[in-house]
Amino acid sequence: MKQIIFIVISIILFSVTGCTEDVDIQIPENFEKAEITGVTVYNENLVAIGAKVTINSEAGSVNIVLNTQQDITRLKVTLTISSGATIIKPLGTMVQDYSSPKMVTIQSPGSKVEKEWLIEVVNP
Repeated sequence: MKQIIFIVISIILFSVTGCTEDVDIQIPENFEKAEITGVTVYNENLVAIGAKVTINSEAGSVNIVLNTQQDITRLKVTLTISSGATIIKPLGTMVQDYSSPKMVTIQSPGSKVEKEWLIEVVNP
């Protein structure tokens, strides 16, 4: 019986100590991106609305020209970003006022690249 208890305790200790080891994940350089790749704009009723979106990666800017006149003080903007990247300074999850530009910060998967983006919305 003592042998069984010893074996069970040994297995538990081995499992616990084996799970606490740090794992160093290397992310290839070509995946270290903090880009905006797409934008969707919603009105205050959360219905997607048409817009001409210009993403300028070099300048870190997104210009959104709405297809129809909208109340830009009551919009929601969602971003599609580089695979594995994280938005560390988000736009927010609710309807917001876009009458002035907003900043968003995106961080690459391995945290090597952090990029600020200026989001601007205008009526036609």
